[in-house]
Order: sequence, then structure tokens, then C-alpha cells
Amino acid sequence: GLAIGSERFGDFCIPLLDWIEHSQKRIEGETIPMWQLVFHDAAFACRYNNMDRSKPYPSWMEDMLYGNFLRFWVPTQFGTEDPYQFNLMTGWGGGEFTEEEFKNSYHVDAWHRKIGLEEMDSHRFLTKDMKVEEVVYGGKYRMVANFDSEVRMIDNEEIPAYGYKLDG
Repeated sequence: GLAIGSERFGDFCIPLLDWIEHSQKRIEGETIPMWQLVFHDAAFACRYNNMDRSKPYPSWMEDMLYGNFLRFWVPTQFGTEDPYQFNLMTGWGGGEFTEEEFKNSYHVDAWHRKIGLEEMDSHRFLTKDMKVEEVVYGGKYRMVANFDSEVRMIDNEEIPAYGYKLDG
């Protein structure tokens, strides 16, 4: 009945861990989710600072793509009219996230519920500029993510600017 996790991990820990935290951030055209390709079905993963307001797209899109669950720091003032008192600037949005943003992230949980224990079968870039990426989990769940400011056509389907399409 005990869930064991780690902030600093190695592959030798996988038989012992249920969840891990890591620092992977998407770097356009470079980031390949190697850990998830090998170990996604072995341990739940989340990452630090997964609410990055400097990006033009919602940063939880990276978490959906990589199969990470969202991590939240919830202040004691959450759900009240009191201003948030945060000393840490880590977690989802640090002291800046709102209840509206929290509620608007439920779809990420729904996606993770489907793919959380599935293998990541593949990851690939679908466009030459590497702004559109695809992952497949468990041979049946597919996500195409468009990190471009323009609508992209993939397999005769429009993928919205800074948006995604889910299958499965």
C-alpha cells in the first residue's frame, strides 16, 4: 500500500519506484523522450515547473505528449478569496496558477488515465521543421501535437495552431 517515488533516479531504481520526477523540457527539434520510450509503463512520471508561461502554447501539451501526469503545489488558500502565499516557485505554476487553470487541466488527467500504464510505442517528428510531433501508446492511443503558430495538415486532418489531436 506504499507508493515510492524519487526526484533523482536511475534505471536501476525502476523495479522499486512507482513514480519519478524529472526535469525534461521540450527543446524544439531536439528533445526525444528516451526515458518514456523505455520506461513509461514501469513508473508514473511528472516534471518540475510544468507550467511555463513563457511558451506560446499551454505547457501541459508537453506533459500529454510525454505521458507525464501534472504535479500541483496547492496553497492552503486555494478555494478561498485569500491571496496565495507561496515561497516556492516550483510545481504547476508556482504561486501563479488559478482555480480556472486547475479546472481547465482535467482533460490532461483524462488522457493520462488512458495512457498512464501503457508503453510508449513510438515518438516521431511529422514535419521537416520538427514543430509537429506524434506519440503512440499501447498501440492504440495516438497524440499529434502542433507546436507551431499555424494550423498544420497531417494525414488530411487539421491540427490547430498550438493544439493537438487525440485518437484512441
